[in-house]
Amino acid sequence: MLLPVSAIILFGAVNLVVPMPKKATTLPVPHLPVQGGLVTSGYGHRIDPLSRDKTRFHEGIDIAAPYGSHIQPIASGIVVFTGSYVGFGKLVVIKHGKDLTSHYAHCWGVKVKVGELVTKDTLLGFIGSSGRATGPHLHLEVRLKGVSVNPLWALTSRDHKDVNQAETD
Repeated sequence: MLLPVSAIILFGAVNLVVPMPKKATTLPVPHLPVQGGLVTSGYGHRIDPLSRDKTRFHEGIDIAAPYGSHIQPIASGIVVFTGSYVGFGKLVVIKHGKDLTSHYAHCWGVKVKVGELVTKDTLLGFIGSSGRATGPHLHLEVRLKGVSVNPLWALTSRDHKDVNQAETD
């Protein structure tokens, strides 16, 4: 069964619909950084899952998976940060070109080092719940010129050509 070219739907606890570029003629298959993971929280405003009493802007998506599941990058790039960061726990940041970065948070363990060239098949680390987390999942953020953008844009870009060209547009 084919989905309309105008949207892709990822199923989890939340159904998310993401507009596709009008020039696309076929539906690309997203490269989730966690195979078999489920998107459980989308990009945008949500009730804070820990305090449960206030709305916060969620600058990424959460992908639930069992502890120790492998995390891979959404596209090739250079590792520019690994370590602990407040709220994110163990974090890996990858630079994809001049202005685009992807952030992988709440890791249980990290397998890459700063300066390492990674591809979408590289093992970055493992699913965990380090930092401010309610359970095992990956918090994925994508930033363009330092500003968060919906990660599903990067996940649905055809062969990541749009992602890698983002800094030249």
